[in-house]
Amino acid sequence: MKRRDVLASVGVAISTSGCAGLLSTKCEPGADALGPLWDDVDPDRNRDVSIRGVVVKFVDGLMVVHDGTGLAELTPPGWKRFNEDWFQRGDCVAATGLLDGSYSWESGRLRISISSADEIETVGDAEREPPTIPAKPDASFAVDYRPAEGSATMSHTGGESVPARRLAIRRLHGDEVSTYPWHELTEKAPDDEVTVGDSVTFEKDGSSQLVWRYDEHWSRGMSDGWSL
Repeated sequence: MKRRDVLASVGVAISTSGCAGLLSTKCEPGADALGPLWDDVDPDRNRDVSIRGVVVKFVDGLMVVHDGTGLAELTPPGWKRFNEDWFQRGDCVAATGLLDGSYSWESGRLRISISSADEIETVGDAEREPPTIPAKPDASFAVDYRPAEGSATMSHTGGESVPARRLAIRRLHGDEVSTYPWHELTEKAPDDEVTVGDSVTFEKDGSSQLVWRYDEHWSRGMSDGWSL
């Protein structure tokens, strides 16, 4: 492939021939499978990794890939944008980069930084269909933080309703990460909707945040964080 086509120029649309003619591939995980990487994230250490996965989507210029064991977001060289005319959903890509331990641990999403165009390439069309990850719900949650009482209350204040099974409090305490689903903290059933006016109170020590979870390997913040 043409390495200059990996990145889209800022403000300029680049026309490429795409990946026509590439053979299909099972797109099996690379030397570092994403699921085990997630389990072994060290917030105090970045590490070089080699991965292979199917392109799922692009979010704010980042590439989201899935290797059958987990998900990761790849940052393009120089924090520009990946060329979405070249890389497309369903492509199998192989990449080497630096796993950001601190960000991955704190955010709940593996982040791998690609430093040059030579570190990523399309190796074929994946035989399997990538998962569909919906966008984070357009919903607002306010935090009533009361450190003197040792509690924080999250309230749905506007926007879309969200299935209770998709919401959880993610807590960082020492070297441990714990998640507490909304439906386990309230009387909601997993498939019940969390709507405007619903709230939950949390009283555990540590640094916490309300998150929306696609699965155990992928979450996005829904509220400000707090510490107790």
